[in-house]
Amino acid sequence: MLNPQCGLFQYSRNNHYTLQINSDCSVNPYHLSYFHFIGRILEIAVEEGFTLRFYKQLLNILITFQDIEGVDLELHRSLTDNMDGAFAATFSVKNNSFGIVKVHELKPGGSSLTVTDDNKQKYVFEECWTVILRSYHFNTSGIVTIFR
Repeated sequence: MLNPQCGLFQYSRNNHYTLQINSDCSVNPYHLSYFHFIGRILEIAVEEGFTLRFYKQLLNILITFQDIEGVDLELHRSLTDNMDGAFAATFSVKNNSFGIVKVHELKPGGSSLTVTDDNKQKYVFEECWTVILRSYHFNTSGIVTIFR
């Protein structure tokens, strides 16, 4: 839709990489619907914003444990609190996807591997990796490739 060949936008005369609305965009009978859609996306990006994790992923900046706070505050608190205490968990996590609970093993055989004091840092790493990256990687890869 942003490609000038679609007729909705054109490059400004001063800069070949800056877009402006094409004054002849009405040749496309659906131009107002397209602009409404584009406007909604811009509104979300500007007013509501995205998580820091998403921006970091777009810009290929290292994602850290702290970034999980913006994705899932409850999980971040739980993992932080449990680093000083004991976990009552295995190397697997449950995910509710449209009413269907799925168990995802954080590593092969994770459902039968108990989290202990010796391996709890590895557990936190694996769960964060799953929540922050794996869960979103394939869904955001199409967007991210544009920024690289």
